[in-house]
Amino acid sequence: MYLAMNPRFRPARSLALALLALTATTADAALSSYTGSATLTYTFGSIENLTHQGDLSNLQITGSFEQLGAPYSDVSLTGDGSITANTPNHGPLTAVSPFTYTFSTSGEANNGTVSASHLGSYWLTFNNLGSDTYRINVDLGYQLNAGAAGQAADSRVHLDFYNQDSSFNGFAEALAFSGMTPTATESGTSGVFGFTLAQGGTESLIGDVTITGNVEATAVPLPPAIWFLLSGCVALMRSRRSGNAA
Repeated sequence: MYLAMNPRFRPARSLALALLALTATTADAALSSYTGSATLTYTFGSIENLTHQGDLSNLQITGSFEQLGAPYSDVSLTGDGSITANTPNHGPLTAVSPFTYTFSTSGEANNGTVSASHLGSYWLTFNNLGSDTYRINVDLGYQLNAGAAGQAADSRVHLDFYNQDSSFNGFAEALAFSGMTPTATESGTSGVFGFTLAQGGTESLIGDVTITGNVEATAVPLPPAIWFLLSGCVALMRSRRSGNAA
């Protein structure tokens, strides 16, 4: 009690407490992490019935998202590494314009590693249930976000888009590296995909998003000088207490 109240001991005591706090937060300083997300938005430019103008009753439009499991997605963890990748499946359901959904994953470690790859698949499908012919224009917009922080981390968000026979296709990508490019965003559109849907026909515009992340972190030991200084502070406080008692 005397030590806490005596002003002569306060500098040494304060420094010792600060050094103890530093040892407690050392593991946190080693945190490395990655994030990745993709928001895809389908927009219908125009839909026209070439046989009976204005009648869309036999045109079925469905949208869906599915996060695929192994072998399309893979995770490897060591130490205290952890991963979050729980975007729920969505649909198939009747789609209206715009039809949008976000897929995201993340991982982190204080003293361990993370190596992960996850695939999410977006579908917009048109089914002609009647005998009329339709002319359809649709556009796929995207925003890809990647982030990496800490000792060693990287994140890659890659989009491939294509129709059923791949006659319309393209890709986009966002890359992030800790210490270099910690955040990255890529946004744009597929451009207009126009097609004709005859009796009984079907067509889809698909977006496959692969999010990969790698993280490595090791606990950072305190320099020997810090431990030496801490032990010196403790010894100084003890010697002052002994001198006062004498």
